This record gives sequence, C-alpha cells and structure tokens, in this order.
Amino acid sequence: PSSARNSVSSPIIGRNSSYGRSPYSRRLSDFSNSDFSLSIDAYSSYNYNRTERIAFKDQASSFWRLVKMNAPEWRFALLGSVGSIVCGCLSALFAYVLSAVMSVYYSRDGSYMKREIGKYCFLLIGLSSSALLFNTIQHMFWDIVGENLTKRVREKMLEAVLRNEVAWFDEEENSSARVAARLTMDANNVRSAIGDRISVIMQNSALMIFACTAGFILEWRLALVLVAVFPIVVAATVLQ
Repeated sequence: PSSARNSVSSPIIGRNSSYGRSPYSRRLSDFSNSDFSLSIDAYSSYNYNRTERIAFKDQASSFWRLVKMNAPEWRFALLGSVGSIVCGCLSALFAYVLSAVMSVYYSRDGSYMKREIGKYCFLLIGLSSSALLFNTIQHMFWDIVGENLTKRVREKMLEAVLRNEVAWFDEEENSSARVAARLTMDANNVRSAIGDRISVIMQNSALMIFACTAGFILEWRLALVLVAVFPIVVAATVLQ
C-alpha cells in the first residue's frame, strides 16, 4: 500500500516540482507581488504629492515673509495700489468710450455725429492724461517698494554668506563670482515677485471687477454671455 501511494503521488509531485510550486501558490505570489508594487507606487505618489504641498506652503510662507519685510514702505505700497486700481478702471473706460465712438458713426445726422465725436475726443484726451498720471504713480511707488526690498534681501543674503566657515568659500559653486551673481539674480527675482507681480495682479483684478460691474449694469444679458465664454478665452490665451 505504501508503494502504491508513492506510485500514485509521485507523478503529482513530479508535475508540481517541474514548475517549482503549485499554481495556487503562484497565483497568490502574483497577487502579493502586484499588491506590493501597487502599494509602492501609491506610496511614491503620496510622497510626491506631499512634497509638492510642502513646497507650495513654503513658497506661500516665503511670500508673506517678503511682504512683512516691506512693512516700512506700506505708504508707498498704498499709493501704488491706488495707481494700479485706477489704471485698471481706466482701461475699461477706454474700451467703453471707443465702442461709443464706433456707434456714433452709424448716425445719419451729420451735426449730431460731429457734436458727439468732439465730445468723445475730449473725453479720450482726459482719459489719456489720467492714464499717464496714474501709470506714473503706479510704477514709481511700486518701484520704490521693490528697490527697498531688494536692498534688504541682499543685506540678509550677504550676512548669511559671511557667517559661513572659510572652507565653504573654497568650494567651486561658492566662488566669489557665483556668490555675487546669486546676490544680484535672486534679489532681482524677489523684486519682480513682489513689486511687479502685485502691481499687475491688482490692475487686472480692478479691470475685471469694474468691467463686469459696468457690463451687468448696462446690459446684463450680453454680460452673461461674455462671462460664459470668458474661461474659453483665458484657456486659449494660456495655450497660445
């Protein structure tokens, strides 16, 4: 009986041993390997997303630190903000006046057309003068804010560089030329991030708010159509 059992079981053992293990164990191993690879991918993607979130938080905190460094120039920033907001509103008024001028030319009354064109010409001269004045205010005061911030950032960077040991300056990436270039480029990038970018953001925000408000007051149905297609225009501009 023992020999019969061996003779019966030996082909099964031999068949299984030819593959090294049973198909059930291979399936379980495949499932476990796939689960393990999926868990590794999920963990790596989680770490990547977490790194991105941390970098975004660090960037936001650095931005607010730079804003706090500009606290002594809050009066200049306030005047520059007024200039940015007024310039944005003037851009919307320019568009409205030009569209009104175009509509006047459809009139068949010559005297009415001449009178209205003269009125809008003086209005455009006034808007141009105001735009010149407030553009000067905007760029002058925001440039003052940016230059003072650049000076403070360079001083703090130089203090941090001078606190290093002597061996730090012996490395190739820390040579005097590269340190000077870094002081120049990084400080200028900070200036553009605070002065120029905030100025443009405030101007465009004022333009959008003023234009939407005027559009809904004058003709709300046409304004709804323009608001509906506005995301498409923005997407096309970004793609371009």
